[in-house]
Amino acid sequence: MSGLLIISSMLGGCTSSAEKYIQLGNYKGVEYTAYVITDSDVEAAVNSKLEENPVYTEVTDRGAEEGDVVNIDFVCYHNGEITDNGSDDNVDCEIGSGLWLDGFEDGLIGARAGDELSLDLEYSDSYTANPELAGEAVTFEVTVNSVQSKSIPELTDDFVKSVSEISQTTDEYYDEVRAELESSYEEDYISEVWDTVTENTTVTEYPEDKLDEYIEKYTDDVEDLCEVYGCTADDYYSEYYGRTVEEYAQYIIKEELIVEAVAAREDITVSDDDYAEKLSEYMENAEYDDEEEYIEDAGGEEALKYYFLRDMVAEFIFDNAVAVDSVSVSE
Repeated sequence: MSGLLIISSMLGGCTSSAEKYIQLGNYKGVEYTAYVITDSDVEAAVNSKLEENPVYTEVTDRGAEEGDVVNIDFVCYHNGEITDNGSDDNVDCEIGSGLWLDGFEDGLIGARAGDELSLDLEYSDSYTANPELAGEAVTFEVTVNSVQSKSIPELTDDFVKSVSEISQTTDEYYDEVRAELESSYEEDYISEVWDTVTENTTVTEYPEDKLDEYIEKYTDDVEDLCEVYGCTADDYYSEYYGRTVEEYAQYIIKEELIVEAVAAREDITVSDDDYAEKLSEYMENAEYDDEEEYIEDAGGEEALKYYFLRDMVAEFIFDNAVAVDSVSVSE
């Protein structure tokens, strides 16, 4: 629900005047489909975490093999000259990753630390990073600094302590991962019930001045980009939001009207404590340390108060929603 979409909010004291413009759909008892987190789902998530944290072991008794990570220095020559950006030091190349020029990784098979290699290769005709090299033969002079094998670690208490800030044992870690999965799907549920309320709400008329203001604002927001890419504002919003500028403005206004109407009906307001708690949460998610900088980048305190109110309204709707079906995450 958080984000830095900068919009003009319709706070206006959060009165029920919003219902002058909408027929608010039912927002209590909204149905949604819940996911069942099974043991196999948790196991799969834990295994993914293990794969994200491989163990690297120095290899000295054999040459490099498929799956090994080879640290290299290299220089690329074309017609005897070093190519643009054609050299680097202490670069890791995983054999079999497919990230390097065709034939480069295979050329490292069997290499050992200290080896110096000369690899004669050819760029494809479709190479675009440096068009001058498309279809051209090049030579890579390579120095091998080290060879490391890569393996998936075992799940142990020590591993858990290295990746978790709250778990100390494997059993605790399984519980932590299950809770993380449940929390991640709760965000999906909140979005689902919010979308349902939005779909079931009818706008009888849009505040004319507000609509004109938003259309102008959203058009101005992308003016520079459109000049660079030769597109219209409608082209831009259709590409990224699936709506024209006017449709996007209507979508935002409808959302604001729903927030204002539900907040007024249910007496939902952003207290000082709510503001401080939400601000801390948003800053952490956006990886900001400076409060003033974040508030400015987010559009100011009034914009943030709207975002926080929207969150609280959406959470209220979810708290009053009903799970009518359950499916496995893996289905």
